[in-house]
Amino acid sequence: MYLSEAKRWKRLLFERPLYLLLLLAALLGVAAYQVRRPQRIDVGGIHDVPYLADFHAPEPDRRQVPDPEQDFRWTREWVGVHLLGLGRQPLELRLHLRGYRPTGIEPPQATLWLAGTAVLSTPVEPDWQVYRLVLPADSLAAGNLHLLLQSETFRPAGDARDLGLLLDWIELHPLGASWVGPAWPQLGSLLGVALLSWLLLRRWGLNRTGILLLVGAVIALLAYLLAFHRLSLTHFFPILLLLLGAGVLLTALLLPPLERCQRRAGGTLAEARWLGALLLLGLLLRLGGMAYPQFRSSDLIFHAHRAEWVAQGTLLFTADLPDVNIPAPYPPGLYLFVQPLMLLSLDTPGLLQVVGVVLDAGCGLLLYLLARRLSVRPRAALLALLLQQVAPIGYWIFSWGNYTNLYSRFFLLVVLLLLCLGDWRYGRARGFALLCGAFSLVLLGHFADSLLLLVLVLSTAGLSLFSARGRRSTARLLAALALAGILALGLYYTASPAWPALLGGLRLFVGGESRPAMQFDMLPHVVDQITDHVPAPLILLAPLGLLLLPRRRPLWPLWAALLTAAVFFLGQVLFGFSTRYTLFVLPVLALGSAQVLDRWWERGRSGRLVAAALLLALVGNLLWQWWWIVGFGQR
Repeated sequence: MYLSEAKRWKRLLFERPLYLLLLLAALLGVAAYQVRRPQRIDVGGIHDVPYLADFHAPEPDRRQVPDPEQDFRWTREWVGVHLLGLGRQPLELRLHLRGYRPTGIEPPQATLWLAGTAVLSTPVEPDWQVYRLVLPADSLAAGNLHLLLQSETFRPAGDARDLGLLLDWIELHPLGASWVGPAWPQLGSLLGVALLSWLLLRRWGLNRTGILLLVGAVIALLAYLLAFHRLSLTHFFPILLLLLGAGVLLTALLLPPLERCQRRAGGTLAEARWLGALLLLGLLLRLGGMAYPQFRSSDLIFHAHRAEWVAQGTLLFTADLPDVNIPAPYPPGLYLFVQPLMLLSLDTPGLLQVVGVVLDAGCGLLLYLLARRLSVRPRAALLALLLQQVAPIGYWIFSWGNYTNLYSRFFLLVVLLLLCLGDWRYGRARGFALLCGAFSLVLLGHFADSLLLLVLVLSTAGLSLFSARGRRSTARLLAALALAGILALGLYYTASPAWPALLGGLRLFVGGESRPAMQFDMLPHVVDQITDHVPAPLILLAPLGLLLLPRRRPLWPLWAALLTAAVFFLGQVLFGFSTRYTLFVLPVLALGSAQVLDRWWERGRSGRLVAAALLLALVGNLLWQWWWIVGFGQR
C-alpha cells in the first residue's frame, strides 16, 4: 500500500505546472524584496514578543493601564533583538532610549554588538533620545539582523530586578535605491510553501488548473506580506513550512488506509478524500494559528501547571465558576488523560495544544459519522463537517485556552452519538457500559460541562416520553446517568476540598450572597457575542434541517441539545454565564444546517448558487476571525 503511495508522490513531483508555480514564487519573492519600507517595533506594545529576548515585562502594566500613551520595556544587562528576513540592504538603525538613574548616579553606558563586534558605544542620557547607527548591507548575514545590547544596571529600592535602559521603539530605515538582495532562507521558504501546497492539493484530488489558481493566489498574498508587512511573515515562515510538511506526512500515512476503508464500506474515493482534507484543513489552521508568533492564549499556562501538578500527585482543585465567582470543583480528567503523553514531551503547553487540536479533529470525525448515519447522504455529512470547521468558536476556544472544555466536548459528542444511534442497546451490558463510561468522562472533565450533560440527559429523557420507543429507553438512560454520577462522586466530588467547596458554593448561591443580578438589558450584547462565535445562518437553519432528517433513528437527543443550549442562553442573558456552551451545541447546528444546504444543492443551479454564496460568506468570516484572533494577539 505505501510503496504505491510513494510512487504516486514521485509522479506528482515531476508534473510540469509545479515548476511554473515555483518560478512564480521565485519571481514574486525577489520582487517583494525590492519594496523598501521602514520597519518599526513598538517595544512594550502587544506585538513585540517575537523580536525581543531577555527584556523585562512591558510597562506600564496593561492590566492597570489598558491603553497607555507611551509603553516601553526595561532592558537587563544583556538583551537581544532578532529581526529575520530583512534582506541584504544598507539600513539606518534608530533606537529610542532613556538612561534613567536616581539622582547622583552617572548616566549608564550602552554598547551595541553585531556579529560579535561592538558597533556603537555611548552613554545614554536621562531623557528620551534617538540614537542612530548606519548598518551596511554586508552586516546583515543571510538578510537577518541579530543585535545584542549591553548596558550597566542598577537595582531600585524595593525592586528585585536589575534594570538597564528604557527602550521605547526600534526603527529601520532603508538607505539608497540599490538592489536589495533577498533573504535566501525566506525565499526558499516561499518556494517550499508552493511545493508542499501543490503536493498536498494534488494528492487530495484537486485538478491542476484549480491548484495553479489557488496556490498562485496564496503565493501572491505571501509575496504582498513579504513586501509590505515583512516582519509579520518572516518569523512565521519556518513554522508554516513545518506545518505544511506535517500535512504532507499525515496525508501520506493516513489517506491510503482511509481510502481503503472507504472502498470496503462501498463509498467513493472522493468522499474519503474530502473527509480527510476537511479534517486536515481544520487541524492545520488551528495548529498554524497557535504557532503564529503573535498568538496569545489566556489559560494555556494555567492548564499546563495543573497537568504538571497532577504528575506530582495533586488531584484536587477548585476554581471559581466564570462570571458568577462561585467556587466549584475542577476535575482533573484532562490532566490525567495527558499524563502518558507527558512522558514523551517536556513542553507541556505545546503538548496541550496538540492534544486540543487532536480532540477537536476527533469531534469533526464523530460529527461526520453521526451525520452519515442519520442522513445517509455523503454530501450532507461533509457539509456538516465543513460548517463545524469554519465556525469561529472553534478558533476562539484555543485563544481562550479552555482545553478542559475541548476534552469534555469530545465526550459530550460521544454521548450524543450513543443517544442518537444506540438507544436500543442501553439494555445490553456493553451499550450500557459505554454510556456510563462516556457520562463519567464528561463529569470528570469540566464542572460546567457536567451541568450541560445533566440538562442534556434530562431534556432527552423528557422529550423521549412522547414516543413509545423513547419511553422504553428512558429508565435505562436515567439509570446510566445515576450510576455515572455515583462513580464521579466516589472518584472525585466527595474528596476534600472539592465537596466542601461545592456545598459552600451551593449555599452561597441559594442564599443569594453571590447570586448575580438578572440583567435583561444584556440580551442584544449576548446575541452579538454568540453570532460572533457561531454564524447566525447556522442558528437559523438548524431547526429546519433537523426536520428534514429521516425518522429511522431517534432525533429527540438533537432537539434536547438545542433545548439545553436555549436554557444556557437564558442563563447567560439573566445571570451572565459564559458563552462556551455554544461549543457544545455547534455539532447539532452544523448537522441541521447541512441538511438545508444539501437540499438547496439538489434544486439545481439557483440552489447551488445560494448554498455556495453562503459557504463562501462563512469561509470569509472564518478567515477574518482567524486573522483577528491570531494576527492581533487577542489573548
